[in-house]
Amino acid sequence: MDATTWLAFAGVSAVMIMTPGPDTAVTVRSALVGGRAAGLMTALGVATGLTLWAVATSAGMVALLLTSEPMFLAVRYAGAAYLVLLGIQALRAALRSPGRLTLYTVLVARAGEVLHRPRLRRAIEGATGAILVGLGLRIALE
Repeated sequence: MDATTWLAFAGVSAVMIMTPGPDTAVTVRSALVGGRAAGLMTALGVATGLTLWAVATSAGMVALLLTSEPMFLAVRYAGAAYLVLLGIQALRAALRSPGRLTLYTVLVARAGEVLHRPRLRRAIEGATGAILVGLGLRIALE
């Protein structure tokens, strides 16, 4: 892969990673409508779903890695580097205030207490619904 292609890929990947997706929309909606407990339960459901997806993906990766030693070593070293990065982040987070994902949900839930007006709630429901339908159609048509 040449440098231009790699930079284009990295740029598109960065935009996709930073763009809130359906998981965020559903979690925000749940926190606004149902409060902190609903937001946290939605976040737990999202995390559970992502975990199941990761397990299924891992099973496919194992089949691929069993057939290619160079690929296995590349993934092994990348995984080791990622674990070190996660460890450093966890150590830094231990020295800071409580987590942001949880903090984000708590802040949205508090905002929801203010935003429970019926007219505003309908607008939020409508916007969330339109975004989710649009994302679903985009995925279906890709």
